[in-house]
Amino acid sequence: MCSIKTIAPSVASERLSKSPDEWVYLDVRTEGEFSAYSVEDSFLLPVFLAGMEPAGSDWEEAIKGEWPVPVDAPSFVCGCKIGQRSIPAVMRLEALGYTAYNLEGGIDGWMREGLPIVTPQEPDPDDLFL
Repeated sequence: MCSIKTIAPSVASERLSKSPDEWVYLDVRTEGEFSAYSVEDSFLLPVFLAGMEPAGSDWEEAIKGEWPVPVDAPSFVCGCKIGQRSIPAVMRLEALGYTAYNLEGGIDGWMREGLPIVTPQEPDPDDLFL
């Protein structure tokens, strides 16, 4: 069993803001979730697309092709809603030779720490796992 590296939201926020050329936030939620609210300057790559499981061979093509993810970034922070769906993303990125961290608590943890999000409207508090 491999060990998944994790990163606290406050640490991730600091690294993403201070070193944007070295750190990329990869949001693996659905497009609907992403459009409701997201981390600023994040990239969307839904983990549950067909063939996108940890063993799926389409991940590398997706990362380098259709989605504008900067593949030369040394480190990725992978986030979902609560930190579970992003685990396969971390595993797949690591298998492809990238350095990846799972965001502790997902975007819900990010918001609990009062970190900024981009949103067209405030998320429904009933939709958060607090």
